[in-house]
Amino acid sequence: MESLLPLIETSTQLPQWLRCLNGRKWVFSNGPQHYVEAIVRHLGIEAQIEDCFGMDSFGLMPKPRVAAYTRVLRQAGLDAGRCIMVEDSAANLKTAKRLGMRTVWLSHQIRKPAWVDWRITSLLDLRRI
Repeated sequence: MESLLPLIETSTQLPQWLRCLNGRKWVFSNGPQHYVEAIVRHLGIEAQIEDCFGMDSFGLMPKPRVAAYTRVLRQAGLDAGRCIMVEDSAANLKTAKRLGMRTVWLSHQIRKPAWVDWRITSLLDLRRI
C-alpha cells in the first residue's frame, strides 16, 4: 500500500489551513491503521490530527456500519452530536447523520442527499462552512 502514497496529491496549504480550522480533528478510515497513519504523515498534517482510527481500531465492522462509528466515538470520548464528519462517501455520511453528526460530503456531484448538510469539492472549501 505504501506504493500508493506517491499518487496522493499533497498541498502546502492543507497543513496551514487545518491549523486555522477550529476544533479537534481525527481521521476515521476503512483502511488499515498503518496506512492511515502513513497518509497523514505523507500529507504533512500529523501535527493537526489528534488521532487516527483505521480498520484495526474498530474491528472488522467497517463504515457505514453503526458499530464502527460507535466504537470510534467511544474510544475518542466524543459525543456524536458535537461532531462534523467530512467524507467522500454519501453512504458513510448517512450513518453519521443517523447518529446525530453534522455532515459534509466531499464530492463533485451536483445533487446532495437529504442527510448531507453541506457539499464541498475540496477540503479547503471547509473554510466557508
